[in-house]
Amino acid sequence: MNAEDEWTTVQTMITDYMEWYGPNSGRTPDFPGVRVAHDGDGLPLVEREFICKLPGSEHIYTMRADLVIEHMGYLKMGEHKTSVAGFVKQRLASAHMDPQMTGQCWVMRELFPDVPLNGVWMNVVVKGRSLNSKYAVAERDTSTRTDAQLNKFPHGVLSILGQIDNAVGGFLREFQKDTIDLEVLAQKWFPDHGTRTEVCYSYGRDCEYISICKGAGREQQVLQNFRPRATVELSQMKEWTG
Repeated sequence: MNAEDEWTTVQTMITDYMEWYGPNSGRTPDFPGVRVAHDGDGLPLVEREFICKLPGSEHIYTMRADLVIEHMGYLKMGEHKTSVAGFVKQRLASAHMDPQMTGQCWVMRELFPDVPLNGVWMNVVVKGRSLNSKYAVAERDTSTRTDAQLNKFPHGVLSILGQIDNAVGGFLREFQKDTIDLEVLAQKWFPDHGTRTEVCYSYGRDCEYISICKGAGREQQVLQNFRPRATVELSQMKEWTG
């Protein structure tokens, strides 16, 4: 598909979406049931970065939300995705175990402890939808997490960051000795977890780029300049003051 065809597809999706869910729609308009939340300056909470300090650590957790909405009396994160019709249900179902959504729920609880919250509002726009499709232009679902899941989440993140710190430290120590081939050293400390089984996990299908992954080496420049980005000075942390 060339750029012109891609743009035509995007235009069609936006037009269909507005005709179905827009404020002047005769079908099922989102407004006023769904409203975009705003900050203290009256600016909409769309494409906002949120930063939370992980407990007991100088590490931080950052995320960029598509939007924050008020829906059915609750504050929710809004997440937009696209999917072909054959994978719409699977895409919606995946949200209930997706760590991205877990992180969004945790951030919301940290930032808005006194506000009624209700998870992440998933909005999956159907690509290439036929006129007689059984699906709406976009299918929706709300993905929530229990307090137990949210209490566990930051500890899981810190565990992963600890593994990263350990790998970076080990790589740098051996790299400075200059006694091992750089490619071997990289594979030792930074294994390709996603392709370890020779299968791409995306939607349970082989990735069309799997052959590239199998043959790709490690760029020396990338390795030599690799540093974790999980810490910042606390004075640099942005706080939401709405």
